[in-house]
Amino acid sequence: MKKKSLDEIKQQVNDRMNKEYGGTTLKEVLSNKKKDDPALINEVHKKVRINLIGLDLTSFNLIKQFTKSAKRQGWTRAEISFVVNKCTLSDYKHLVGTLLDYTEEVHDMHDDDFDTEEE
Repeated sequence: MKKKSLDEIKQQVNDRMNKEYGGTTLKEVLSNKKKDDPALINEVHKKVRINLIGLDLTSFNLIKQFTKSAKRQGWTRAEISFVVNKCTLSDYKHLVGTLLDYTEEVHDMHDDDFDTEEE
């Protein structure tokens, strides 16, 4: 087996970094990340309009309805993931409190931004 030189090893590492991470330095990797990457979001400053009347208020269903409404209202995958991850850090009370921080309740039954029926 032929021994590789240090330069060959460095080149191999750089090639792999470029292929898997889009750069060879941390600065290059971060600049090449999509703006939609959840790791780059540390806060969301908007609210989802949602009608909570008649919904099953289980944790799963609340997150599902939030996610569906947020997608329809143009939220990015990263923004939705940020809120969902924040919701699931603790118990049900924390989940509900977090969702209340990121939602605005709407009572207009004819609005196209949300469903009142479950799928």
